[in-house]
Amino acid sequence: MKAKFTLAALCLLFAGAANAELIKTDYKTTGDELATLDTETGIEWLDISETAGYNLNEISALIAEGGELEGWRMPTQAEVTDLFMMLFDGNISSGENNSSSYASQIANLHDFFGYTSYKETANYDRAYGLYRRDDNGEIRMAGTRGSSIVFINYDHAVYSDTYTNAVYGTWLVSDGGTTLSSINNPALNANNPASPYRVPVEGIGLLGLAGLLLRRKSR
Repeated sequence: MKAKFTLAALCLLFAGAANAELIKTDYKTTGDELATLDTETGIEWLDISETAGYNLNEISALIAEGGELEGWRMPTQAEVTDLFMMLFDGNISSGENNSSSYASQIANLHDFFGYTSYKETANYDRAYGLYRRDDNGEIRMAGTRGSSIVFINYDHAVYSDTYTNAVYGTWLVSDGGTTLSSINNPALNANNPASPYRVPVEGIGLLGLAGLLLRRKSR
């Protein structure tokens, strides 16, 4: 009976993973939780805190072959937009959005992706991430400030490849095989067509995925 219950529990966990969901994963060491897996796309996102203070030229060097962040890449505009639309239930538009109703969703974003600046007493914490538009190559920002402001496709005259600011990071993603979690269980990225492993869904290691799901954080 116990074995049957365990199998049933694993099946339920696996079924839940088929839906759009974010799960914390480990980047360099067990338990660091410096990355986040989108189970629907199979893409992993690096915590924005890991790139804070670097300009885009520096990031390009870091993600190049032999760089400290090799294996990560800059996300497409669609990937950034889809992530933020998921995080905020589609209730944001291009530019700056301001509403007290975002408070819990912003807190959830920080829970998964960290901060580029944190000032608890001032309630002015930030998670600012730069990315590049696919169509014209222009630099945009997606992120949050305080507990009520959300930015997406945000434009500012100062943004450039050399723009450096301690409270700005760059959004980075991995298609698989970069984080410790992905190396230990390549099937985590099975839903990503660009994954270097492309493990069939029926071959996913349920025990490994279940271990992550037990640590998951609701969005």
